[in-house]
Amino acid sequence: MHGDSRSRGALALALAALVAIWAVTGPLATPRTAGAAVGRDPLVIYDNALQNGFAARASGGATLDLCTSNRYASAPCGILAAFAADGGTLAFETVGGFATADYAALEFSYGAEPGYLANLEVRLVGAEGAVLGRSRLGPGHVTAYPALGFSRVVVPLAALAPGGGTARGVQLVNTGGALVGIGLDDLQFVAAADPGCPVGQFAARYFPTIDLGGPAAIARCEAAIDHDWGFGGPGVGVGVDGFSARWTGRTAFAAGTYTFAATADDGIRVALDGATIIDGWRDQAPTPYTATRVLAAGEHELTVEYYENGGLASVHVAWAASAPSPGPTATPAPPPGGGYTIRQALPPCPSGRWQTTLDTGAPSITVVCQP
Repeated sequence: MHGDSRSRGALALALAALVAIWAVTGPLATPRTAGAAVGRDPLVIYDNALQNGFAARASGGATLDLCTSNRYASAPCGILAAFAADGGTLAFETVGGFATADYAALEFSYGAEPGYLANLEVRLVGAEGAVLGRSRLGPGHVTAYPALGFSRVVVPLAALAPGGGTARGVQLVNTGGALVGIGLDDLQFVAAADPGCPVGQFAARYFPTIDLGGPAAIARCEAAIDHDWGFGGPGVGVGVDGFSARWTGRTAFAAGTYTFAATADDGIRVALDGATIIDGWRDQAPTPYTATRVLAAGEHELTVEYYENGGLASVHVAWAASAPSPGPTATPAPPPGGGYTIRQALPPCPSGRWQTTLDTGAPSITVVCQP
């Protein structure tokens, strides 16, 4: 990049556009990922300067230009990186290391369109440079902001550290062809923010694995479980096939009988207050399931688990109260005298002869006019 003034000029324009947006709106509200660690602050690697004890180095044809002035000033600033040849690597490592279980994903921004990253691989490194895991970037990792000339990358740690453990840093590696015009910034590991969903909503967590394993890549509140993604998926970092999701929430119910209905492509499980009421955990076309339960008045917890293997993806869950059935007719208690007094107007009887029959089993009284 240092020898290509046109690439540097294009990057300067892209970052200048970002500066202009910042001046009007403040920091961009890019989507955040979430995982098992809740409420932990991000582990920032580079944000205007290297932080948290991280050091950076370039090798194999990559170059670094670390800028430590205000990146939102008139002159664009950030890490300017060029990968001139295959194998070019940018490495960011810290001496102390960190537990991968504390974070859900690696995030960073870069000043280029998504196509520039087709050959970029992200590697998580442990002690003595051992590679814990790697992930080749694809469309599922990237959200583009074309008007600003940059994109946002989210790589779930479930893909980079499937076995957990302690990591020392991250490497960005060019696996083929030249990558130019990349301005890297806001490089950090992020954890889950507790969605804090109110009663009546679901805390939704989406996993980039088919078995609900590893940290979640997306966490958000959802008012309903009513998704028809087609050949798409729930968002960046999850993909369109081979993902899973879990929704948990508390809902206030009036006392009564309720029918719960679920339809999914592929697998689904529904639990009410910890007990499974629907189990359709299998590959399938959209398939309906129902379960009926009697609930006491108050809040009840619903948990829905879902996975998508391949092809079309959809999941829908709803419930409705059953119509109340008529109750039994109340029988009055006998009067203090031990019997009943019945007063009932009878039609005229020409003969004046009435026959009264008492059935103590029913009990009932029959009055018949005799000829």
